Amino acid sequence: MSGLAGRGAAEEVKVRVSLPEALRRYGLPTSPRGRIACPIHGGEGPNFAYDQRRFHCFVCGAGGSVIDLVMGLFSLAYPQALVRLDAVPYPLSLCIRDSPCNGFDGVRPEVARCPFQ
Repeated sequence: MSGLAGRGAAEEVKVRVSLPEALRRYGLPTSPRGRIACPIHGGEGPNFAYDQRRFHCFVCGAGGSVIDLVMGLFSLAYPQALVRLDAVPYPLSLCIRDSPCNGFDGVRPEVARCPFQ
């Protein structure tokens, strides 16, 4: 699969990666009711509400898509959050083939070569 660019990459991530999948992937709890303690600000009560595609914290005000979640969890910029999501088990092929960037090693120089930046 060839790399995706711009909004296409972001939309592809949003379609393929659900909020519950991302929460589980990063070792966070999920709930059948879609309410947990906020992993972004470290809350204790179930004030972080989510469904398959969106989330909102009623305390810190964080909210958005799975990309916004990863940005908040790891203090990443938008392009780096896309790179972090472009890893096993979500091989979306966002980065150019000769520059693998799995997103788990932090922001690496290869990130700058990704076509969606």
